[in-house]
Amino acid sequence: MFTVLIPFHGEAAWLARCLAGLSAQDFDDPFEVVVVDNDTPGPAPSGVFERYRETLQLSVVRRSGLASPLAMASARNRGLALAQFEWIVHMDADCVPEPEHLHRLKARITAARGENLLLLGVRRFIDPEHLDEQAILDRAIDWKKVPEITSPSNYGKKRDRRLPDLLQVASSEHPWAYAQTCNLTHRLDAACGIGGFDEDFDGAWGYEDIEFAHRLITIAGSQPTFVPGIEVYHHDSEYSSQLERKDKTMNPNWHRACELIPGFREFSRDRYRRIDPSIAV
Repeated sequence: MFTVLIPFHGEAAWLARCLAGLSAQDFDDPFEVVVVDNDTPGPAPSGVFERYRETLQLSVVRRSGLASPLAMASARNRGLALAQFEWIVHMDADCVPEPEHLHRLKARITAARGENLLLLGVRRFIDPEHLDEQAILDRAIDWKKVPEITSPSNYGKKRDRRLPDLLQVASSEHPWAYAQTCNLTHRLDAACGIGGFDEDFDGAWGYEDIEFAHRLITIAGSQPTFVPGIEVYHHDSEYSSQLERKDKTMNPNWHRACELIPGFREFSRDRYRRIDPSIAV
């Protein structure tokens, strides 16, 4: 039913926790996992891949010689090209799903009776010391009791800053603004019908998922739908913590999204000013 698509660049420990979470899913339907390794420095984490090939239907694509590891759009397109199942579940390597993640997605999709959905969930930001790989596999973690922390990727806040807007995303003027590929699910045929992700976003950070969601909604007719309980647990990697998030004027991907999505620049500026007046827009 699902192809879980995970781009990866960094430490094997991040990916191991993510794959542990997928191995521990309470889910009986077939699903596969496609990891696209974006030129991770040093030897590939072959031990992690071999270990989880025993518990998952796992495929690995290793890309080398990239101009930048920030080649997320092309990585996701590689994954889409390999996908065998009807629904694509996007996830980041520094995120871990709860055991009910795929089950809850299936329940929402089944209830929709064939509707073309774009399913959005939230991130919870936690310290990685609370994410022991074996404890994840053993389902020994009480996820609701894991303490949340402030996160640079959430602009110094604890609770996912998108949550109030996600609750009413179906009626939002810019529903695509709340789409993040750390926790995003859609039909494979809808993604293929719009040509996948725009690879001109490669080389800089972010916004390829927002522009992709814009086309899914406005061209493919996907219905933006928030699903309570569809959560991933995010731990800030050293790599993600170093990204410059507070000066949008220096990010070519933000400018590209603003150019491609009518009205997004004004909407985005107002939104960021409300989140943190120090964000340069």
